[in-house]
Parts: sequence; structure tokens; C-alpha cells
Amino acid sequence: NKTCTMIKTMDYMAMSLPVVGFDMPEHRFSAGEASLYAVPGDHDDMARCLQVLMDDSEQRERRGLFARQRVESELAWEFQKESLLNTYSKLFGDS
Repeated sequence: NKTCTMIKTMDYMAMSLPVVGFDMPEHRFSAGEASLYAVPGDHDDMARCLQVLMDDSEQRERRGLFARQRVESELAWEFQKESLLNTYSKLFGDS
């Protein structure tokens, strides 16, 4: 999970929902301010972060709005396709 975005993270962000995840480079890159970050492997800290979001409706709304905006302006297919297609081309050549 250090280098792979969890699909549920993207699903929630696309639905304008904030997320909680372990503080790993890929999650931080993808979610940005849409997420609260727990210490990797610390399930008590994960529960604490979840509780923070459950108790703070303003923070949920703010992070959820950021999530949707990030998907619409940076992470949607229209913004990512060229990079992915270039990577495939480098790996497998043009067919």
C-alpha cells in the first residue's frame, strides 16, 4: 500500500467524502487534505482519526469538498490518461 492508491480512497473522494488512512506516501499524494492520517500500523490512531471526523461535521464537509475538487481537477481520467498511456508505451512499446 505504500505505492498503490486504495480504490476505496478514490471512490470516497469522488463521492465528496473525507477519508482516513495510514500516513503513506501514495495515500498522502492521492488524498492530500481530504484525509486525516494515522500512524502506519497503529490501529488505535486510525480509530482516533475516525472519531475526530465523526465528531466534527465542519471538518468532514471541508475535507469532502476538497476530495471532490481534487478528483475533478487533478485525478480524473482526463488528467491521468496521458501519463498512464506513456508508461504503458515505455513498458510495452507502441503497438
